[in-house]
Amino acid sequence: MTKKANGVYYTPQPVVDYIVKNTLGPLLVGKSPMALAGCTATWQRDSGKYPLTILDPACGSGHLLLGAYRFLLEWFLKWYIEDDADYWLRSSHPRLQRIHGSLQLCVCERQRILSEHIYGVDTDEQAIDIANHELLEEMTDEACDEAPAFGNIRCGNSLIDSDFQSRANTTCPNIIRVFDWKREFPAIIARGGFDAVIANPPYVNARLIKQTQGEVVKEYYREKYRGARRAFDLYTLFVERSHQLLRCGGRAGMIVPNKIATLDYARTCRKLLLAETTLEEIADVSNLQLFPEARVYPYILTWTKVVPDSEHHIRIVMADDMEQLATKDKSHYIRQASWTAESGFAIHSTLDVESRVRTQPLVQRGSIHSGTTGFSAGKLANELQAWDVAGQEEAFEFIVSGNIDRYSITLGNVRFMKRRFARPVLPKRSSVLSKHKRRLFSHPKIVIAGMSRRLEAAFDERGLALGVQVYAIADLRDDPRFILGLLNSKLMSYLLRTRFHAKQLAGGYLAVNKGQLAQLPIRSIDDHDRQSNRLREDIIKQVERRENGTTAADDCIDQLVFELYALTNDEISTIQRDLSTRDT
Repeated sequence: MTKKANGVYYTPQPVVDYIVKNTLGPLLVGKSPMALAGCTATWQRDSGKYPLTILDPACGSGHLLLGAYRFLLEWFLKWYIEDDADYWLRSSHPRLQRIHGSLQLCVCERQRILSEHIYGVDTDEQAIDIANHELLEEMTDEACDEAPAFGNIRCGNSLIDSDFQSRANTTCPNIIRVFDWKREFPAIIARGGFDAVIANPPYVNARLIKQTQGEVVKEYYREKYRGARRAFDLYTLFVERSHQLLRCGGRAGMIVPNKIATLDYARTCRKLLLAETTLEEIADVSNLQLFPEARVYPYILTWTKVVPDSEHHIRIVMADDMEQLATKDKSHYIRQASWTAESGFAIHSTLDVESRVRTQPLVQRGSIHSGTTGFSAGKLANELQAWDVAGQEEAFEFIVSGNIDRYSITLGNVRFMKRRFARPVLPKRSSVLSKHKRRLFSHPKIVIAGMSRRLEAAFDERGLALGVQVYAIADLRDDPRFILGLLNSKLMSYLLRTRFHAKQLAGGYLAVNKGQLAQLPIRSIDDHDRQSNRLREDIIKQVERRENGTTAADDCIDQLVFELYALTNDEISTIQRDLSTRDT
């Protein structure tokens, strides 16, 4: 079993080891046990220095904390042996002991490490009892009969502060368990927070939060956390809370659903991570089926609470098995500044065109619109008429995603809302149409298919009505055929596919949406840049040829776009290979 109540899933041991090593390892480099304890070389308290503190704010039964504790025990033992084993065996306060011929840490040292460095919080009292038992059992060793008390694992809801009770104006049910961080861990909070946070937070959507914790709690989250917007999930609040609890320069390691990379509800969470942290590493473990019962496809995020340098590159680890996760053999690097909260974490895209040429997001070159939305689609379907019933002047011809090809639109049979129509039209005076939609449909625009294997865009000069999963770019601040050539190029399909990998559908289809289109990088060209202006004009000419039926223009357009974006031969080969594989 991997599932526990309330959206919590037990963390597999290889993942525990990865998170602990990645998060804690850099904090120990060049340190001594005395430094980690906040002491001088003679074990005297060093003014202004404090012990290393490690927190799991959703610790459950303590899998991650136990992993962290074992990691520290191994590190301390190795340090004492390599420093001077005889000294640490015989000093007035020995740190080592010899049992059955092998050197081990003394129980008193194991106890000190546990009490000074390990902290946890969880709402489940039974899980906390298990965590305490596991940690104390690890601490005491077989030679010790009794386990001393350990009080750093506390019961409470890490997300709900003491101000909740006054807002709720009721007696809180036990499941809420208000937690006052300043009262529970006053010294740590007073000095700025914990040095490290490790977590496998619960995955609970807003609807289930309301069912299990109540509307009052859900609204409290909305007031308290920036990320509690739209249909939020609890794990995004734990990311935000963990960031708050970290000291400046502290490190965090978390396993979260890959939805954090692209979904709209996680946008604020992404904004926080991109703007206020240095993302050190993202490991894609979605192929490992870590939580098969939950159908969760996770990423492991490691970050430092430091504003990122503009040239910082994130290490992306692709793990198809546990060995690849441990060795990190399959990895690449992506510049953090190339991502935005809107575009998401494009971990599969190594192509950063924005760093080499001037670009603007497509949304700054025109207004991007959806066609018919799901809410009004049913009503609109009832308004559709056959072409021979309504006159051309009084109706818009109607298209869906399947009518759109690259550079052309095929008018004819349409399947819409589980019904078939033969060349349907929509009366211009239909009450279903808003003023905005009527204007959009009337004007020239680029139309884009919402579901296809690669981007398919065409220029609509007729004034067509658009169905569900059709998008439009209107009010263009550039020659529409220049934008059209870029959108239909292999480069843009490759960028869309790799930057929004988590949005792909079965069979290699792209599920295009407004947010993705808005972030596509459109080349900005200075009036004095002769070469780029020449390329732009050549693209427009080739698009006109392509619209007139010359399919050979496709290759010309692709080569011109590659040159306009300053791609290398290796990058071009990668794009060509990727798309040719998907077309077969």
